Amino acid sequence: MKQLRFAFILLAVIVSVRGFAQTTVKGHIINERGDSVEYVSIGIEEDSVGVISDAQGQFTLTIPAGRKDELTFTHVSYQTTTIPYATYSDGHELTMTLKDKVVELPDDYRERLSSRITIKQYRVSADFIRNTRKELKNCAILVQSFP
Repeated sequence: MKQLRFAFILLAVIVSVRGFAQTTVKGHIINERGDSVEYVSIGIEEDSVGVISDAQGQFTLTIPAGRKDELTFTHVSYQTTTIPYATYSDGHELTMTLKDKVVELPDDYRERLSSRITIKQYRVSADFIRNTRKELKNCAILVQSFP
């Protein structure tokens, strides 16, 4: 009877500890072309739980016990992606594919940009080039005359 009681208590402790265990999420982030995406922000929105992927797109995130929030993946060049708890809770390694962020420019963007750019043209005469060449030769001769 004592052994059965001990086994029941041990089982209850194991189940309760498992219920309060942290969740570790590991993964790799790629783009639609299959290239690794570096420095993606991964975390729970409006919270301090988060991490940044490394230069190879790899990440490891530890989520506190009891949290079942969605994970958000954010990068300036890609669309923000959110996944539910059920997707990352089973412990398998994730491979997240981010989609390119397309920014539409206004129709008159090129016209507005070109109006701000000023290109100056200079005309140089052949005489100016000949005179400059003579002056440079004179400077070279002068420099060579010093010991």
